[in-house]
Amino acid sequence: KPELAVHIENLVLFKNAEGKYWSRPHDGYELLTLAAGPFDFTFTVKKQVPPIQYTGADAKITLGETKKVPMRFTELQISTTGLTARGEVLAPINDFPKAGEKEDPDKLYLGDLNHANIESSWGLWLKDGTYVDITSMGGGGEGGKEGETYMISFRHDFPYPIDPAAVTAVNIGGTRVELEKLTAAAA
Repeated sequence: KPELAVHIENLVLFKNAEGKYWSRPHDGYELLTLAAGPFDFTFTVKKQVPPIQYTGADAKITLGETKKVPMRFTELQISTTGLTARGEVLAPINDFPKAGEKEDPDKLYLGDLNHANIESSWGLWLKDGTYVDITSMGGGGEGGKEGETYMISFRHDFPYPIDPAAVTAVNIGGTRVELEKLTAAAA
């Protein structure tokens, strides 16, 4: 059975003069050791939960606030740790301007895709009615041209493990996409 070994030197937070806490070093925050380590943990995976791949989506959604990026999402993958949404950009994407050139405000550039992802809301609804906001959770995107179409996958992590079968719908840029209307398969 798979094992996960975790080694933690110390448990710390960072605190500022106003009594606010931060999880990473930050200007004006002092180190506060909660527990001196080291700590070693080993976890054994007893049940593996495969991701679920959803196809058949045709969700036309505009992402972003600063620059609007029209997209059509066609595939979703939900694992215990995150959501990946794959789709095509419905507008021409330009490479970054060359050195010394200014960006044309009427064009979309590769960097605008990342900004649109960050500026948009992301989340999921569970069978029990709970909404889990994953907008600010880690993730990223990757993509490239496939023929004349620019395809991209955006990933957002979950704040805690979630059974993929418990997810009923996802929020992409403020649009609810119902999973029951899509074709599901183990990924």
